[in-house]
Amino acid sequence: RHCTTDNKHLERTGERRRYRRLKMATFSPTANEDHIVHLMPDDNGVAKLDDDRTDDGSDEARHEGRFKWTSKREYILAAVGYCVGLGNIWRFPYLCQRNGGGAFLIPFLLALVVCGLPLFFLEAAIGQFMSRGSVQIWSVCPLFKGCGVGSNMASLACFWYYNTIMAWALYYLVSSCQSVLPWSRCDGWWNTADCTDLNLDGDASQLSGNVSLAGYNGTLLLDNTTSLPVNGTKSVSAAEEFWQHNVLQVSSGFEEPGHVVWYLVVTLAVTLLVEFLALIKGVKSTGKILWDAILLTFVCEGTSIYGGFAIFSVLGYMAHQSGVPVEEVVSSGKHMKPVFHSLSLSLTVAETILTTLCDLFPRFLHRYRIPFTAAFLALFLPLGLTCITQGGVFVFQLADWYIATFIPLVCFLECADHFGEDIQMMIGRKPPMIFKLLWCFITPFCLLTLTICTWVRYTTPTYGDYEYGSGGVAFGWCVAIVSFLPVPVVAVYQLYKSKGTLLQRLRRTTRPAADWGPGDADKLAQYRKEMLHRQPRSGCLDVIRR
Repeated sequence: RHCTTDNKHLERTGERRRYRRLKMATFSPTANEDHIVHLMPDDNGVAKLDDDRTDDGSDEARHEGRFKWTSKREYILAAVGYCVGLGNIWRFPYLCQRNGGGAFLIPFLLALVVCGLPLFFLEAAIGQFMSRGSVQIWSVCPLFKGCGVGSNMASLACFWYYNTIMAWALYYLVSSCQSVLPWSRCDGWWNTADCTDLNLDGDASQLSGNVSLAGYNGTLLLDNTTSLPVNGTKSVSAAEEFWQHNVLQVSSGFEEPGHVVWYLVVTLAVTLLVEFLALIKGVKSTGKILWDAILLTFVCEGTSIYGGFAIFSVLGYMAHQSGVPVEEVVSSGKHMKPVFHSLSLSLTVAETILTTLCDLFPRFLHRYRIPFTAAFLALFLPLGLTCITQGGVFVFQLADWYIATFIPLVCFLECADHFGEDIQMMIGRKPPMIFKLLWCFITPFCLLTLTICTWVRYTTPTYGDYEYGSGGVAFGWCVAIVSFLPVPVVAVYQLYKSKGTLLQRLRRTTRPAADWGPGDADKLAQYRKEMLHRQPRSGCLDVIRR
């Protein structure tokens, strides 16, 4: 059953009595061109026109100013740049060390296959299919459009403190241009009496048959292998003191913010400027989703393992030189912060947010994208100051600790039930049945189980030996709630603006909206024609009932 119009008359096909009311969503631009109208099933399973149109304008406005990838290679490189970042170089070695070393690789690789790959495939496929931001793509299930809003709130928080890491890395880069690396000696203004230079050899002398050696940790090592402490203090490497007392100038805690570290303000401003220059042209590429998802997933996790080799090699050397076990080289895993960080990670996070905002207000923001990008990045200069004060590292730690606490764990049966046909339109074949099982059941169950276990085993965050007070913990939970709160709020709003009984509203808001379809205008017209020959799409509740 379908309806067409030439702007002169309305033709109905099928059983006339079943169509009690017809509304035209849009009209064709010319009087002689048929315009295909999107049909949705009503609550009795009868096809009808969907009058719940979005208010973001016509199809022309939808694609106005949309950048596209120029080649598959650019897409692959951009996606790798997004995947390879803190999680690979920083978090993976820390988590591996904290959770049993090599044994950690077993659940890690299992989670990669069961959760990482199917979710990456799903996100990449939906994004390529609709060519829209993370809020607008939720027209597949308007009830949960808050998930898109929440993901953008999480991206905003990540972008806020990721720029701080870039500022640290840039300062390290400038500091490394000196003839003598400042973190290799103990004669700087920031060093303390506990500083140990691992590059210096001990001085040995022969006294009354005993050999004395000035050790790295301030002890006297005698010929009978006994050790006598000299000052009873623990040694600290020169590199760690450079990090703590020069780069961060760490205060006593979260409640003591101290002053702003001025040279980090400069590096933060330079970081934002570089990001602006890279963002003003937007993104430009596309690729086949399934194989790209598999390739990128294993590249990402392979980098994690490779990064772990590098980190543990350094830790092993430091442990050997200082004569202490590996787990005691640093006081806390999060205390160990290598500053290798890909600029492309910050760029892709920023591009995600900008794309979403431009899709919400296409006619205005696409036209003034460059000034809007400049204003957006300029906003993060004062916001970033909170992380580059003397107490900024404690703010940074809380943001990183709590940001993923309430990431929504939602899998939509409608998407798995019908999205395979949409993927077939893009790549010529449906995805394997295993992906439908993963999307519908296995992956959501695993993620929900992991989330519940995380909440049950919740512990107060720490930074080294410092434990956060009630004020810091409250701030952390506020950061966590920011990414979750839009989900129930938007769901209530979608139900409120819909019509009918509660069950009818649930059915209506869990079905794809009328603007669901490919991002390309030509493919969108083809897609809507093909929809006429498919069964009317049902929603999550109808799939569950079947």
